[in-house]
Amino acid sequence: MKDKKVIRFNLIENALAKHYMTILRNKNTKVSEFRFALDKLSKILAIATVENFELTEIQIETPLEATQGQTLNSPIVIVPVLRAGLSMLPAFIDFLPEAQIGFIGQRRDEKTAIASEYYRNFPEIKNKKIIIIDPMLATGGSAVSTIECLLAEGGKIEDLFLACIIVAPEGLANLQNKFPQLQIFACALDRCLNEKKYILPGLGDAGDLWTGMS
Repeated sequence: MKDKKVIRFNLIENALAKHYMTILRNKNTKVSEFRFALDKLSKILAIATVENFELTEIQIETPLEATQGQTLNSPIVIVPVLRAGLSMLPAFIDFLPEAQIGFIGQRRDEKTAIASEYYRNFPEIKNKKIIIIDPMLATGGSAVSTIECLLAEGGKIEDLFLACIIVAPEGLANLQNKFPQLQIFACALDRCLNEKKYILPGLGDAGDLWTGMS
């Protein structure tokens, strides 16, 4: 039996994802509706991201008889990129309640669009699956910096996964060029970046919208 081909960029385009994406993009969406839709999209991403994680067979007892079951066999670390990544964290924790959580803060210079790290706090990440969560992948600068930090801390590129709500083709190309082994999951691949490096059509600033600051 041949090994299943690994797809490095996974675009989720089911009906529910499209429905909630439309709510996110609408400038007339209320903050409560935005949070609800973002949470649902994050849950869809969480399921897709772990879909092909390795499983271990175990023996269990149902009320009627013994049977074989399967359980995730790798410890998992979830790393939200501050601040917007926090908006996706509850959805991932709902499905992965035993996962550890690490944090990294990336600040983008509004003039140069270059990301700089201002905070880092990771648990031990060696030999663990690491899921980076960030709603928007624009230039890819924050994601590249985050991945480089995780690799420096002992993570392996084959154990890293990036989950985003929306990605720009420029950021996707940047990541695929630097880390061709990285698996990326997204609910939308948008058209391009504008002159200020915002995604078009995008939805604006996800962090501001989720916190009610926009």
